[in-house]
Amino acid sequence: MRETIIKLKKTIANKNKEFAQIREDAPALVRAVHQLTLENQELRAAAGSVRSERHPAAPSALRGRR
Repeated sequence: MRETIIKLKKTIANKNKEFAQIREDAPALVRAVHQLTLENQELRAAAGSVRSERHPAAPSALRGRR
């Protein structure tokens, strides 16, 4: 039973280290996702303006297809 307790304590310690690393990494990941979202929005807006310049009278069936 003592061996099991020792193993469980090691497991808990390892999980705590993993959680600490995740907490440390989370803000950078959120910033990266935010940056990519902004870039994606800019690219979609640019593509939309190019598309509308090429086909100003696009059928309504094609407009909602994103």
